[in-house]
Amino acid sequence: MAELKNFLDADGRLVQFPAKRKMKLEALSYLAEKFEAGRKYTEKEANELLLSWHTFHDPATLRRELYNARFLGRDAGGALYWLEKAEKEEEKEGEEKQNMITIEDIKTEEELEAALRLCYRLLAPELLATLPGEKNENPENTDGNQVQEEAQKDGSENVYAYPAWNERRKEFSRLLLCAKENGELAAVVLGRPESAESLVCGMVACDEKFRRRGITKMLMEHFSENAREMGFHYITLGADQDAEEFYEKCGYHMIFEVHGQKIYQKMLVEAEG
Repeated sequence: MAELKNFLDADGRLVQFPAKRKMKLEALSYLAEKFEAGRKYTEKEANELLLSWHTFHDPATLRRELYNARFLGRDAGGALYWLEKAEKEEEKEGEEKQNMITIEDIKTEEELEAALRLCYRLLAPELLATLPGEKNENPENTDGNQVQEEAQKDGSENVYAYPAWNERRKEFSRLLLCAKENGELAAVVLGRPESAESLVCGMVACDEKFRRRGITKMLMEHFSENAREMGFHYITLGADQDAEEFYEKCGYHMIFEVHGQKIYQKMLVEAEG
């Protein structure tokens, strides 16, 4: 705790969020001590408490970091928070570094291409041809180039094809998220606005080697948090049968069914009245 003093002002408020993992955990542990055990806090109450213990006015980031490090628990809707028992991860010189999951906005074309290659491979192989630089994988197929050109032409009109996502990236990178483990792409969530209030979660994909570890759920929670902060009121998505339980755990509820597919929705703001 002595080292953390360099990040505190005379009133004990955090003046900077440390970049190094060890000090970051020290800072989060310090902030977690300000929460009362056994009490549930609304998002507003959690923000107000955090605002009183730091000076750089970013309670949303601190709240998410506390949750990701398991110092705080929260309900599926992100409306209530509470203190959890969390053991700090210690990093020592010479020891093997622990796997670290990071959540990142997709900001560059290269990052988007990698994310879509994962999504298309698992969800829509026919859209792979809309990615820049994709080549005909069967050189013996003399019509291969024509087939690819047709796919790219059709893809330019498809809301889930590369050109459409690339346009959204320029303005809505906070809705295009990926999770990485030690720099390796693990999972992707891509959203597309329909209106000022309505957001569609268009693609959710997790690489096979990273499944059943809670990574995609963590990514979905970040996605919801970003959407809420950007002013969206609700998120909708279409769920395959094998994914319905997962989305329900993420706070989504079925609202109707069309052509055999169930449509789920998650409210991000409380209904008035």
